[in-house]
Amino acid sequence: REGSAKELSVKDAELSTLQDEVRRLEARGDELARQVEAQASEISQVSGQLHERTQELADTSIQLADRTAESRAQAAGLEDLQQKHTNLEAVHSELVEESQKLRLELEQGRERSNEVLAAKDAQIAFLRRE
Repeated sequence: REGSAKELSVKDAELSTLQDEVRRLEARGDELARQVEAQASEISQVSGQLHERTQELADTSIQLADRTAESRAQAAGLEDLQQKHTNLEAVHSELVEESQKLRLELEQGRERSNEVLAAKDAQIAFLRRE
């Protein structure tokens, strides 16, 4: 009996130790569960922020693409205007050249007319003298 009582006492002590260990492990498990829940909440919040930021970046990307297309259209328009300007300068140059030729021809025509008139006046004067 004494051996059984001693054995029972040892078993009770082991059981008590094991129960303490179970309570400690359960408390640790509860603490870890709270941490996991807190981290899950934080992950969810960060995920929401990430989604929101991703959407903002997508919107910014679309705006940038629109501005890029607008800039390209403006550059093409500017290029067209530069080409028109170059063409107009060429036409202006041709017109100036043509105008100078016409002035020269006009001056030469006046000189010929004056020469013809002078010759006719001389002829008339000659004919009057005779």
